[in-house]
Amino acid sequence: MDIIRMRYFAAVAETLNFRKAARRLEVSQSSVSRQISLLEQELDTKLFVRTNRSVLLADEGAALLPYALDILGAVESASFLMQRLKEGAKGQLAISAVSTSSAILTDCLGVFFERYPSVVVDVTLNNGKDQVAAMTGNKYDFHFAHIDMLPANDTLDWVVTHTERMVLVVPKGHRLVGMGPLDFRELRDERFIISFEPGRPLLHNQILEICRSHGYEPNIINRYDKVESVLLAVNAGLGISIMPEALPKLFFQNSLDIIPIEDMDTDRQYIAAWPKKLANPSAKLFLEVVREYIGKRGERSGG
Repeated sequence: MDIIRMRYFAAVAETLNFRKAARRLEVSQSSVSRQISLLEQELDTKLFVRTNRSVLLADEGAALLPYALDILGAVESASFLMQRLKEGAKGQLAISAVSTSSAILTDCLGVFFERYPSVVVDVTLNNGKDQVAAMTGNKYDFHFAHIDMLPANDTLDWVVTHTERMVLVVPKGHRLVGMGPLDFRELRDERFIISFEPGRPLLHNQILEICRSHGYEPNIINRYDKVESVLLAVNAGLGISIMPEALPKLFFQNSLDIIPIEDMDTDRQYIAAWPKKLANPSAKLFLEVVREYIGKRGERSGG
């Protein structure tokens, strides 16, 4: 499929308006219409449902759109990389990560950039479901993730980067802050917001297990597939939640309070993983930095 037609298709699909798409692309509306018609002829299907008043995505168009966006994103990334290499860059490194590993990844990248400033590094932050998918493919050189996200096909080597405890997250100045060890009976009348990712509810299940272990049935008023959305809701005063300690510190350090869950082990292990056949020279250099960093963390903790 022609990349220009993919670009025109994406513009129309996102605006649902041929005139607005033409303005975005800085071409004539007739050019957009022609390219969409040619693409529909090529695929032998209608991508849009057109009336005198509106443009809607057909089912086939909706199915094509994520692939078109992936194609366009890959082309733009490749073009950017080629430009950087032409300007003197000496390699590329692609990393996928979950938000909970951001602090570790930031530290490792800081050391790496200092040593190898001419390497282009792409970082993609994923939710749990997308991170699991990323770790089963070959698009990335490194993954920073929860240990339970490791694929079962034994294609990756890995090392534990850190553990993260689960905590109760509440709005700043909540009545339970400073009252001593957390008593789950005090949460009976609280509104609860929970993380839930269809198909891979790792965090969701651990949260519910913590609640069950304390005989607590949370009053769940909403659930979101991104922990950032949960944090936003808690920060707005809509309720409370349970999540890894790093997340509220990362996103809302000054406007949320955390309360430890001290009467049980809630630790979650996180890892850095990489293909067993690591061919990318830049990835090999980054692996040295990761191993060195993890070793120093172990020394500081007495491990």
